[in-house]
Amino acid sequence: MRRNKKRQARRALRFPQVITADWLDGAGACSDEIRLFNAAFPKGAEITVNNILKAAEADISIGWIVHVLENYRIISHQRRTRFMLTLSNCKDRYKEAIGKIRDKYVRYHESGLRDFLLRLEKSKYVVQVVEIYVKFFRSLDLLRTEVE
Repeated sequence: MRRNKKRQARRALRFPQVITADWLDGAGACSDEIRLFNAAFPKGAEITVNNILKAAEADISIGWIVHVLENYRIISHQRRTRFMLTLSNCKDRYKEAIGKIRDKYVRYHESGLRDFLLRLEKSKYVVQVVEIYVKFFRSLDLLRTEVE
């Protein structure tokens, strides 16, 4: 009961400009994600293109933040659903491409060609996912410009 009140109080706060491990913990992130985030961003992170890319490369579940945005009433349930569908379609296309590479290049496994093509496809997928997130955060005016 006490924990629910604490979470409701935290939800009433504004969405932060710098996301920190403490904020993620307060927003209900799982401990594994907090650990990954803390390893990649020990001082916290603003929502920038480079940080989104870094988070994607570190296998941090940035999709989770979209649920938090809905909890903060920054986006509607319908908008979150549309966004998650866009991500899901991108992932489906990636899985399909990976399957085709595995099927087509079975005999090239020893030469390393198949592994190279799989890594290339994963890189393209990460770039597409980052582009989707950048467009989404920009539309919400949450994307910060990089400070040199």
